[in-house]
Amino acid sequence: MPHLVAQPLPGYSHPLELLNDSSFSGKEGDVSPEKNFPMRMMQIRLRNAEAKNNPRIAAWVAAKIGSVFASRNDGDSALFYFKKSAAHFDKADMPAAEGAVLTASGILLERKKDFMPALDHFQDATDRFDVSGFKRGLFVVHLWKAKIYEALKYDSKALDELLAATKFLPPADPGQRADLFNRIGEEYIHLANDQASLDYFNEALDIYGKQGDRKGKAMVFRNLGIVHFKSGKYQEALAFFQHSLVLDENINTMRLLRDCLLKLYAFNKLNKDEKQAEAFNSSYKIFKDSVEYLINSRALSPDSFAKELEQKIYITDLLNRKGKLEDPSAVVPPAEYSQKLTETELQRLKTEEALARINQEHVEDQVANRERQERIQQLEREKAMQGLAIANQQLRESRQWRLINILGSAFLIILTGLGFMYWRYRSKKKSHATLDIAYSELRNTHKKLEAAQDHLVHAAKMASLGQMTAGIAHEIQNPLNFVNNFAESTIELIQEMDHTGNQKNQGILLEEIRLNLSKIIQHGKRADSIVKNMLQHSRSGVAEKEATDLNKLITDYLQLAYHGFRAKNPEFHCEIITSFDRELPAVGVIVQDLSRVLLNLFNNAFFAVNKPPAGSQKPGIHHTPQIQLSTLRLNRYVTIVVRDNGPGVSPELHEKIFQPFFTTKPTGEGTGLGLSLSYDIIKAHGGELTLKSEPGEGAVFTILLPV
Repeated sequence: MPHLVAQPLPGYSHPLELLNDSSFSGKEGDVSPEKNFPMRMMQIRLRNAEAKNNPRIAAWVAAKIGSVFASRNDGDSALFYFKKSAAHFDKADMPAAEGAVLTASGILLERKKDFMPALDHFQDATDRFDVSGFKRGLFVVHLWKAKIYEALKYDSKALDELLAATKFLPPADPGQRADLFNRIGEEYIHLANDQASLDYFNEALDIYGKQGDRKGKAMVFRNLGIVHFKSGKYQEALAFFQHSLVLDENINTMRLLRDCLLKLYAFNKLNKDEKQAEAFNSSYKIFKDSVEYLINSRALSPDSFAKELEQKIYITDLLNRKGKLEDPSAVVPPAEYSQKLTETELQRLKTEEALARINQEHVEDQVANRERQERIQQLEREKAMQGLAIANQQLRESRQWRLINILGSAFLIILTGLGFMYWRYRSKKKSHATLDIAYSELRNTHKKLEAAQDHLVHAAKMASLGQMTAGIAHEIQNPLNFVNNFAESTIELIQEMDHTGNQKNQGILLEEIRLNLSKIIQHGKRADSIVKNMLQHSRSGVAEKEATDLNKLITDYLQLAYHGFRAKNPEFHCEIITSFDRELPAVGVIVQDLSRVLLNLFNNAFFAVNKPPAGSQKPGIHHTPQIQLSTLRLNRYVTIVVRDNGPGVSPELHEKIFQPFFTTKPTGEGTGLGLSLSYDIIKAHGGELTLKSEPGEGAVFTILLPV
C-alpha cells in the first residue's frame, strides 16, 4: 500500500549515494553521476582494470558506469554493471561497498515492481552490512524492505523492519527519528493497535515540535485525528484535524474534517440534540462549499496531482478498518446504531440534493423570465425602427430642396475659391527661387546628417565589438587549453607505446591516441567557430538570411557578452537561468544583425543588474544579480525573452527607450543607439521588439520573429 512518506531513504536521493558515505575513503568512492568521465573512457578503464586483475579499481569504475545508466533511467544496463561491481567488490573483500551496490540493485528492481528479487538483493546487502558493521547501510536497507512489505500488504513484516531500523537510527538527525516513528504509528493503525500508534505519534509530535517542523506536526495531528475518528471519538478527531489545517492547508485533511462534521451532525441528530445537530449542519455546509471551491479552482501539476491522489488512497485505506463508536446508546446495539448513523447522513445528503434541485428550477425560471423580457424589448425596438424609417423618408424629401439651395451657394463659393487660388499661385511663383535655395541647403544638411548617423552606427558597432573582445579571448582560451593538453597527452602515449612490446597494450594506447586526436579536432573546430563568429559580427555590407539555431546563437553570444562585461568589472557575478525550447525550429535570420541585437540586450541587462534596485541595499536585504533567458515556439513565430532583476524602467520612459540617442546610462557610458538599432533590425526581420518593466521589478525584453 502506498505511504505518505515520499522518500524511503532520507538523505539519499540516488541509488549509489551510500558509496559516497564518509565511511568510504578515496577518490574512487565518488560515484555521483554529474562527476563522471565520458562513458567510453570509463569502459576502457574498466577493461584495463579487469585485464590487470585489479578488482578494487574495476569495482569502483563498474559502479560509476552503473550510476550513470541509473541517472539516465536505463535500469537494465545499470543492473548489469552493478552485478559486475558487486562481483569485483566480493573478490576485493570489501563487504560494505558490495552491500551498497546490492542495495542500489534492489532499489532499481523495486522501481520496476520486481519485489521478490529486490527483497533478495536487500537481504544479501543486510548480510554484507552485518559483517562490516556498516550501521548507515543497515538503517537504509531495513527502510527499503519495509517499503516493499507495505506494497505487498504484509503489515506485520513491514512493522518488524521499521522497528529493526530504529536500532540503527543516526543519533545526530532527530528529523529521521520523527519520520520513522510516524511511519511505525501508521503501521500500527493498519494492524488495529490504536494505543501503540498513539504512543509513537506522540513521540514523533514531540520531536517535530522541538525541530519547528510545521508540515511534520500537521501530518501527525492528521494521523491522530484518523485514530480517534475510527474509534468514534469525532469531537477529538475534529480538534486534531483543525490543528493539522492550521499548520498545513492540505486538501485531504480538509476532506477528513468535512466528513467529521457530517458524522457529528448525524450523531447529534440521532441523539435528538437538534441544536447541536443544526450547528454542525451549518458548519458542514460552509466547509463543504469551501472544499469544493478550492478543489475546482486549484490548477495542479501532474506530479502534484499524483501525489495528492496517492495520499487520498492511503488515507482511505487507513479509514477502512473497523473501529468502535464512542458512547453508543444503551438501548440500540452497536451494529444497528452505526446503521442508523449512516442513514441519518444519507438523509442529510438527500436533503441537500433536493435543495439543489429547487435552486436549479428557480434559476431556470429566472432565465425564462429574462428571455420573455428580452423578446418584449425586441418588439418595442422593431416598432421604434418602423417609426424612424417614416421620419427618415420625410427628412429625405425636405433635404432635396435644401440640397438645391446648397448647390447654388456652393457654385458661388467655388468661383470665389478659384479666384483666391489664382492669386495664391501668383504669390507663390515669386517665392520659388527662395524655396529652391532653401531646399538645396536642406538637402546638403540632410546628407551631412546621414553621414554622421552612419559614423555613429559604425561607432556603436565597434563599441559592441570591443565589448565582445574580452569574452572572445576567454572563450578561445578554453579550446586552446584543451588542444595543448590533449596534444601533450598524445606525445606521452606515443612514447609509452614505443617502450611496450605487448600488442594488446599497444591497441589500447592507439585507441586512447585516436580519442585524443578526435578531441584536438573538436576543440580546434570550436576555436575556428569562435573566430568566424567574430568576423561575421564585424563585417559590413548586405547579408542574406540563413537558417539558424537560435538556442546555440544565444548561448554563444551570452558567453561573449558575460566575459566581456567581467573584463571591465572583475567583481561582477550574475546568476544566469536558461529555459530553451529544445524543439525550436531553425529560423531564417541575418546572423550578424541578430547577434548585435542579442549583444545589446545582454550588455544592457548586465549593466542593469550590476546596480541593485532601490531598497535592496538596506540591512538584511541581499541583492543577487539574475538574468533569465528563454525561447518558445508560438505557432508561426518564435520568441526570445531576456528578463533581469535590475531597477527597472519608469513608465514615462517606455515610449522613449527605442528612440535614437536616448539613454538612461550616465554620460560617456552609452550612445543611445543600441536599442534603436536593435528595434530597426528586428522590424527589418518582420518581427517585434517590446519592453515590459516596472520600477524596482526589473525589465523584460521580448523578441518576436516569424518562422
